[in-house]
Formats: sequence, C-alpha cells, structure tokens
Amino acid sequence: MAGKNEAAPRCAKGAKAAVPSGEATLSGEAATIARAGATEERAAVRRKDAEAFDTHTDNAEGTAAKRGKPARRSSKADATRRQLLGAALAVIGEKGYSAATVDEIVEAAGVSKGVAYYHFKSKAAMAESILEEGIDQVIGEFERVAEAAPNAPEALMGMIEAFATRIFENKAFGRFFVSELWREGRVWSGNMRGFEHRLLHLIESQLTRGQAERFIRPEIDAAFEAVALVGMVLTTTLYYLVDDDRPSDVQGGSCTLAEAFSESDVRLAKDAFIERICDFVRHANACPGLLS
Repeated sequence: MAGKNEAAPRCAKGAKAAVPSGEATLSGEAATIARAGATEERAAVRRKDAEAFDTHTDNAEGTAAKRGKPARRSSKADATRRQLLGAALAVIGEKGYSAATVDEIVEAAGVSKGVAYYHFKSKAAMAESILEEGIDQVIGEFERVAEAAPNAPEALMGMIEAFATRIFENKAFGRFFVSELWREGRVWSGNMRGFEHRLLHLIESQLTRGQAERFIRPEIDAAFEAVALVGMVLTTTLYYLVDDDRPSDVQGGSCTLAEAFSESDVRLAKDAFIERICDFVRHANACPGLLS
C-alpha cells in the first residue's frame, strides 16, 4: 500500500475513480513543487525554442521554425512524460509499488520533483498510467488478431502469443501487472477496471466462439478460463525470466528452456518459450480428438 505522504490524483471530469488507498491529496508543499515544475518545464521549452531560433536566419526556414514552436513544446512535454513513466516502471518493477518512492523515480528519470508533479499528481497517477497504457496496447493487439483470424483457435493462439510476447519483452511491466492484480488493498480506478474487463472479455469471447465452432471443449467455463489464461501467461513467463536459478530439466524443441535463455539469440529463446505456452493452451482447451 502506498505511503501516507504520497499525493493522490484529482479526478478529471469524473472519469477517474478511486486510486490506491492511503494517498493524500495534492496540496501545500506538493502543489508548490508542482507549480515550480511547470515553471521549470516552460523555461526549458523556451530555452530550447531560443536555441532553435538562433540557428536559423529570418527567412522562410526561420519562419517555419518559429511556427513549429507549439509542436516542439508538445514533443518536449510528451518526451518528459514518457521518461517519467519509463523510470517509474523500472523502479516499481524492481521494488514493488509500495516500496517505490517518487524521489527514486525522479532520480532515475533525471528530472526534478517539480517536473514530476507537473505531469503526474502522485505516484498512484504514474502507476495507473503505466497499467492503462500497457493494457490498452495489449487490447489493441487482441482486437487486431480477432478481426483477422478465420476461426476461434487461431484468434485465441494469436492473443496468447501476443500477450506472452509483450510480457517476455517487458519484464518490468509484467511484474507490475502481477503485483497489482493481487496487491492487498488495491483500489483501481473505474478506467483501470474497464481495461481489465475488456482484456478478459476479448479472450472469453474467443473461447465462447470456439465452443460454438466445436473446437473448444463445451464443459469449459469461458469466463473462468479467460482469467486462468491471463494468470498462466503472466506467472509462467515471469518464472522463466528470473535472472538466475533457471530449471535445467524442461525439455522440448531444439533446446531446453534453460539453454535457450542462456543463448545470445534472444529471438530463439522467445520463440521456443512462446511455442510451449501456446501448445499448453491448445491441449488444455481443444475438444478431444482434434489434436490427435
């Protein structure tokens, strides 16, 4: 659970619901820091614009550069925001949400605390943005797979492959996602719960579709299985992505998982691992006789 001194994000036009309990509202010193951060951010942008202006003469090129000021400002702010989210993900992924502090995040990001509070009202706001954006990307991939797949098994396998790939390639996000799913006292916003439900619904719908197409076993509870598949992909991927003590007796394909993860060819490791996950899902859900 978050520390008592962390500030909570304000709701934007009622779109946001509750955030992790124990978060204090942004006021007093934090508000002053946030205002200072806004000033610092604007000053940095002005310096950047001045430098750009000085490199151009007052001709058509210089005029275009001056007209491009708003775009540079937007790009600068977005880059700072992405920098903060990347640092927050690294720190939270390593230490966990409760143990991570805003001071550690801003140090990792290389920005001032004022700049951090200008972009995010609290650590909770950073965490929520990480989860919402990460899960939204997975949902987008699921929707594209479902639209292109000719049948439920191909759609389901495509979703599982896309999800496992995302976690394999971004261990910090996977760790954070897992910790938030089961963190005691977790209170997600309405937006975050919406993302969670959409993710599960997309998997559930393909399981139901597969049952109608007589590919998926009819006795399976599709809603329960969707949750189980998400949990299986997350925990299995993270188990095999630990830094050491990898099991050496998991066989399959051209090499063991341990051997694959020790190779410099990361693609081989990823492909071998994801194929094992997909094979498990196929055998766990297919109607008897279809895979023989």
